[in-house]
Amino acid sequence: MTSNKQIQVFILTNGNEMIAEVQDDHDDYYRIMKPASVVPDQTGKMNLVPSALTFNMEKSVRLNKSSVAMIMEPNSSVEETYNKITSKIITPNKPTILKG
Repeated sequence: MTSNKQIQVFILTNGNEMIAEVQDDHDDYYRIMKPASVVPDQTGKMNLVPSALTFNMEKSVRLNKSSVAMIMEPNSSVEETYNKITSKIITPNKPTILKG
């Protein structure tokens, strides 16, 4: 078992895509926090939504490795979006310098 607490993208064997914070990596499962599923809207834009609507997002869950086809690091914009939707801290937009 390793403990790394990093954000990863999972492609599941059923084709669904999920992003989550990995707490621990065990032989046959991952212990993850705040899982979010990637879903398209009507315009084709990808959105992140909680993977389950009825559980406590502050508690870890077990993701069996047998359900995972691929695991990879998210790109920076996906990771930033994930952090925004799962964080209790609201971060301001980057400041813009106006020149006259």
